[in-house]
Amino acid sequence: MNKPCSECPFRRDSASGWLGSYSSGREFIATHYTGDVRNPYHLAVDYDDEDWKEKSEDAPTCAGQAAMYANACKEPRTWDLPEGTEPRADVFRTPTEFIAHHDGD
Repeated sequence: MNKPCSECPFRRDSASGWLGSYSSGREFIATHYTGDVRNPYHLAVDYDDEDWKEKSEDAPTCAGQAAMYANACKEPRTWDLPEGTEPRADVFRTPTEFIAHHDGD
């Protein structure tokens, strides 16, 4: 995967507030950006499966999350950016932009 899917919450044109099980953009970004937790591509994981966490380890990384890191010139501390990850204008650059979009702040 080298580009975010149409449902990706890291995209600037994503549905505001669409964050899966997270209740706010602040909570989501605290985990998947500030907290440095790799976000698996959501369509590659069946979250209804009991062992979804184990299976998510083999899922590709969310291209939107990787692009947001690239946009900010940030390297993850606990996982590697997928090869070929490039900055993208259609993805948020900062947590502030992400939160403003999803929380209306």
